[in-house]
Amino acid sequence: MEQRVIGPPGCGKTTWLSRQVRRAVSEGKEVMVASLTKAAASEAAGRDLPIPPRNVGTLHSHCYQVLNRPALAVDKKNVEDWNDQYPEWNLTFSDDIDDDNLENSGQSEGDKLMAGYQVLRARMATVFPTEIDYFASAWTEWKAKAGLLDFTDLIEQCLDSVPAAPGSPSVIFLDEAQDMDLLEMSLARKWGEAAGYLVVVGDPDQNLYQWRGSDPEVFVEPPVPDDQMRILSQSYRIPRAVHTAAVRWIERTPGRTPVEYYPRDEDGEVRRLAGSCSYVSPIVQDMRRYLDAGKTIMILGSCSYMLRPLLGGLRREGIPFHNPYRRKKGGWNPLQSSSRRITPKDLVLAFLRMSEEGIWTAEDIKKWVTASRISGVLKGNRGTLEDLGDDGRNGVDWEKLHNILTEESIEAGLMGDLDWLRVNLLASRQKGAAFAIRVAEAHGAETLAKTPQIIIGTIHSVKGGEADVVYLFPDLSYAGMNEWIGRGSAAVRRLFYVGMTRAKESLILCQPASSRAVML
Repeated sequence: MEQRVIGPPGCGKTTWLSRQVRRAVSEGKEVMVASLTKAAASEAAGRDLPIPPRNVGTLHSHCYQVLNRPALAVDKKNVEDWNDQYPEWNLTFSDDIDDDNLENSGQSEGDKLMAGYQVLRARMATVFPTEIDYFASAWTEWKAKAGLLDFTDLIEQCLDSVPAAPGSPSVIFLDEAQDMDLLEMSLARKWGEAAGYLVVVGDPDQNLYQWRGSDPEVFVEPPVPDDQMRILSQSYRIPRAVHTAAVRWIERTPGRTPVEYYPRDEDGEVRRLAGSCSYVSPIVQDMRRYLDAGKTIMILGSCSYMLRPLLGGLRREGIPFHNPYRRKKGGWNPLQSSSRRITPKDLVLAFLRMSEEGIWTAEDIKKWVTASRISGVLKGNRGTLEDLGDDGRNGVDWEKLHNILTEESIEAGLMGDLDWLRVNLLASRQKGAAFAIRVAEAHGAETLAKTPQIIIGTIHSVKGGEADVVYLFPDLSYAGMNEWIGRGSAAVRRLFYVGMTRAKESLILCQPASSRAVML
């Protein structure tokens, strides 16, 4: 049996799903949770579900496990081998399905053919255009010779030859199902039939992956009886003003089926601002009152290149920002800490420990001194740091400090002299540390140590997230504009609907920077 659950933005879909998982486990059922993206799988796993970690993951990861972890074609070394053999179809793509959908700049001819080929496979097409057919034949032959599978092969092979999901669960929960394509949904329903119970959870209005072959129609087709349908209709995030604007926007989607959806009992606000993605000063100024009030802020665009001017403005002003949903994107996360390396934030905070707390631990000294020039900083060489120790609470003994560090560096530490640190950093570290130093100068070490209030990223990158205040750019790439005016507006409407519905209190609609924009 298939139960279908529609959860509009902020209606507690993930909370509902985790509650149902616990209920099924308490009834003695074997449960598997599958999602489309790693982010959704991580969110589900982070709810401390009472099932083994191997039972929670992307649909692709479940297939990978049940097929005994085959060698994958998208491994870096294998892609390089393909490029050596087929330079005319060079691949530079990332196969991370969380990538932006409407941003195609920099794609090679091979990337474009691969994207078209994978979309057709996702839609279970049997006839390909001639150019894609040539590419597909070469790709298939190359994989076969090398004994490799691509991500779509994982789904296809499981659909063809694996009768039941790994572990033979009796209940399967399918999260973010509105973004599944026909091939993926066919496998999920096959495994669900074998399990006996499939719970399909999602929201067709939040489909963002039509560019990779997904189709919101596969979520709602075939129909199920009314008693197998459930709508989580009460939003716990969206206030009335934001709800009104978002629903007015999405209800104009061609062919859309309306769903019951209510805002939370707060007014909220929606307003327009003169700033744009290329004229960012009004935005930086407008944000200050929200920052001063302790609000969280999201700044969203349809493509990452639209965010560059604002990223520059925030850097110049020393205003911290991050994107916790895309930690691998260093440009969006310049103030990260890391257990594997000394980051700019880590070394600046380590240096400021002396002026803030009156101590340097051995770890502090190693962090900032390792990134600094020897001359003017150390009395000896860096080898003197190897055996440096302390008792933790009281830091390094003052006598040891004076034996290792120059008087100038100790005085700079006591004063929290960031100009001195800036000058004495290694040339290779100065550029990377500049922003962290600017944040500390403008707002102090306390602000540098905190999680930034501002999240910046594409709409895709923050799906599932929320903030008190959302600034939304209405601009589109060339590909996005072609989607808007050429093939129908549904994908673009869903994209901006997701952006609008991240706002818990205030939605600020920025001005277009060019004619390639929608009127929100």
